[in-house]
Amino acid sequence: MNNPDAELARFLSSLSVWLDGMSKFITISKGEWRNAYTGHHLLAQDLRKHTSMLKKQASTLSERYGSQDFVKPVHVEASNNEVPL
Repeated sequence: MNNPDAELARFLSSLSVWLDGMSKFITISKGEWRNAYTGHHLLAQDLRKHTSMLKKQASTLSERYGSQDFVKPVHVEASNNEVPL
């Protein structure tokens, strides 16, 4: 039988990679949406906020369960006045 803590650590590591990619995608994409509707910008803003929250929670759990492979967020330069996650 597999160790539940090891499985959780692997899951958190995979989740962190996905969340880091989403953060980059949102930041880069939103910078390209010059003519997008306000509603689209608000959706992206909400997605960025929730992605950031999940990244923090995954990081906390990763530290608690000892995942050595947790990927630290990579800074992405934002265009204009966008704030990266």
